[in-house]
Amino acid sequence: MTGQPVPGQPEIAGPVPAELVAIAERHGRAVAAGDDAATLADFRPDRTGQLLGSARLPGPLVASRLLRLETEPDGLVAVFIRYTADDGRETVLRSRWVRLDQGWRVTQVRNVPDTPPVLTAAGPRDD
Repeated sequence: MTGQPVPGQPEIAGPVPAELVAIAERHGRAVAAGDDAATLADFRPDRTGQLLGSARLPGPLVASRLLRLETEPDGLVAVFIRYTADDGRETVLRSRWVRLDQGWRVTQVRNVPDTPPVLTAAGPRDD
């Protein structure tokens, strides 16, 4: 499924499974709607904490648009989704998806262009 871009459809580069296109579209809508349960369900369970701190989105969001899916040399599929905030700001995230026994899951996510991950400040503990 490659070729010329079709207006209103995401660009597909390489052999991307059709089921992942639908999953990525649903994921973008869940993120834009603030549906944390659905968003987290798409994450690899062993990477949830890291994934939550890896990207920054403006808020509140009002829309998402699946822009591009591309198969990468390591077998992962990069998914580019543009999110729009209620004030018109737009942010593109690149998520990398892997096929696991449970289905397609996000294994990495970053802003495009790359931004440093969000890290919480850690200080001394009283224990």
